[in-house]
Amino acid sequence: MLFFTGGCGDAPSDPTPSAHFERVALELKPGAGPMPQVRTEQFFDVFAESGEWEFETVEPVATPVLPGQVEGGTLRFVRLKARPGEGALVARRAGVFDPARFSHLRVTAIVKGRGNFSASLSREGVVRARSDSRLLPWADAPTPFVFDLNLREGGAPFDELSFEFAGGHRVLGLVAVELIDRPPGSALPDAAGEPRLVDVANESRRAVGLTQSRPLSARFRVPTGGRLEVSLAESVGVTASSVVQLEIRDPSDPEAPRIERRHEPGGAPAWASEFFDLSRFEGREVELSLELIGQDAATSSWAVGDAVVWAADTQRPSVLLVTSDTHRADHLGAAGLGVDVNTPVLDALAARGATFDNCYSTTNVTNPSHIALLTGTHPRDTTILQNNQPLSSAALTLAKVFADAGYRTFAVQSAQHLAHDTSGLGSGFDRVSQSGIVTRDAEDSIDVLEGWLDDSDGQPRFVWLHLFDAHWPYEPPGRFDRAYYPAGRDPYDAEAYPDVSEHEPGHGLGKIRDMDFPRAQYRGEISYLDAQLERVFQRPEFRDGIISFVADHGESLGEDNMYFSHAALSPRELHIPLLLAWPDAPGGQRVGALVSQIDLGRTLLDLAQIDNESFPGRSLVDRLDDSSRRAEPHFAMAANGHAAAVRQGEMFLVMHLSTRTGSIEGVAHEIELYDLASDPASEHNIVEEHHDRAVQLRAGLVAWLKAANDMGWAGETIEDPALLQQLAELGYTQGAPERSGYWTDDDCEWCQRYEQ
Repeated sequence: MLFFTGGCGDAPSDPTPSAHFERVALELKPGAGPMPQVRTEQFFDVFAESGEWEFETVEPVATPVLPGQVEGGTLRFVRLKARPGEGALVARRAGVFDPARFSHLRVTAIVKGRGNFSASLSREGVVRARSDSRLLPWADAPTPFVFDLNLREGGAPFDELSFEFAGGHRVLGLVAVELIDRPPGSALPDAAGEPRLVDVANESRRAVGLTQSRPLSARFRVPTGGRLEVSLAESVGVTASSVVQLEIRDPSDPEAPRIERRHEPGGAPAWASEFFDLSRFEGREVELSLELIGQDAATSSWAVGDAVVWAADTQRPSVLLVTSDTHRADHLGAAGLGVDVNTPVLDALAARGATFDNCYSTTNVTNPSHIALLTGTHPRDTTILQNNQPLSSAALTLAKVFADAGYRTFAVQSAQHLAHDTSGLGSGFDRVSQSGIVTRDAEDSIDVLEGWLDDSDGQPRFVWLHLFDAHWPYEPPGRFDRAYYPAGRDPYDAEAYPDVSEHEPGHGLGKIRDMDFPRAQYRGEISYLDAQLERVFQRPEFRDGIISFVADHGESLGEDNMYFSHAALSPRELHIPLLLAWPDAPGGQRVGALVSQIDLGRTLLDLAQIDNESFPGRSLVDRLDDSSRRAEPHFAMAANGHAAAVRQGEMFLVMHLSTRTGSIEGVAHEIELYDLASDPASEHNIVEEHHDRAVQLRAGLVAWLKAANDMGWAGETIEDPALLQQLAELGYTQGAPERSGYWTDDDCEWCQRYEQ
């Protein structure tokens, strides 16, 4: 697949480099061998051979329990069970296990609970090889899990195979154990198909596999001023090392000078790039080839990222999308809403462009909001309303549109649950950096981004930078810690605050007594991320390009006894900052019209002059006239679909769709109504006093819910206990109500009173 913009003639005619960008499809060289296939060398049906296994558990059970159905037959497995905190599940089997015949262990199991799995091979009672320990996700159906056995020594066969499953409460249903030979490259994307994201050291790039028997090549025409970048990473888990031989030549002139380079492993597996000046080949078609050489080439493999050919492009602006997680609209100096928070970098961005004073999110939860933003599609129609349900690869994303238009596409994420495997949002990006821990701060994320920007100088780029600093827990670093809290005051001092009971807000700031402390720390986090953004905003490609700054949702800071979370569906959780700057923008423009963040993607495409009618939305630039369409309603859905809301003018109505909205108890179809003009904090429910207005707004909201159009983009819900635990620690509760749609008519009290 080629993505091409700009022209290049048969010979250079202008010494000035022309705008050009091309992703070159790497293909298998003629005569390449078949794709390496995984082979099962030894197979053990654990139930049928249970007498050959030795099990050690708290409750030793070696009999079939909980029979299930698979392909019309009865599933047979051994059920192993242990109580919380007591020992581990251990299984051992004697035999002859020849390391020359296999490389990995594959365990097929049903997993109930949380636990880490590891395997080992022994010879004469001494462990000689051991896999890494890995947390197994919850698996209701038999699921295969593959482990690298780290077979760094050859020699005689092993005489015992064992594995251990340890952790909290756990039940393991063992179906089968296999010793498999997974040849080098078999786990990498096949070059005969489409590239896909390959993760190495928490950085993913679109790539295909390279092995000794499957060398790669590509042909392309070199533009004036042309350069080439090739990304490479040695496969994780491959114990043998090799060298990648890269060659660029003119196939029409075998005697012409060629470029040759060797790329060697750099120690720990990581992505690296090779850059080539192609000036000697300007205007000619060349061939790029990649082969593995060296003593260990036959037992090694590499991932090869997109080969990118470009010439300097000063015509198209680079585009930066910054999403600040959990950032309230009023916590921005430029907002002028009376909050003592210092944000000079964002204020300068507002002065350069436009501030949208009434931007509302479509939901109050991170992944669904970002999915809505990057698809231009409301969560009602993506049907993704929780953090553990990814977006399907079938969805058209903003990154895909920019990539098709000849942009490099980069994503840097600061929270682990936004990673591609969980969110699906890596689709369309050339590079994705995800946090290797639960979250990382702005400085670390921006460090990654700056390295990528330096590598891609001269190329038009679409960059999504996600920052998690304003999310709980509020722990601003360095000079920003306690920057807004009075010196000498102790927020945990019970004597200083005798009228405040010990309160553990949200999910873990300790037994705090002074609620002003976390509010001050929240502002410290925002000032910190503001300071970090300066080095990004001041880069020439963005200073002269297009920058947008937006949040996914807001935060409650104690209003209505909601402490430092965003579990409610209120203006505090939906009202978010939106700043937009571009060349020739009307500096300092304030826009009062009610707008949605799902229109931001369409806006960025229009500002970059990318004509793609398939991407939904309408340009926010058209809303610079404050009087335009002010009365249009804005709709929102709560996390897990527990509630829906509509704002029209200054009236805000929220309706419970189940008996719980986050941590708030409610009654199904109960409604609340607020007048934000006189009650901006939405503290006074006026639904009884304004019955007719409530009926009108409710009718519009119900009609909107009934008009839902499921796009079919929702992936399989992920039930990994580790992920769910991380989300719980960040304040996210899972559990969507079962439903066949968002709305079902009934004759409940609320429907009888407020039906139109």
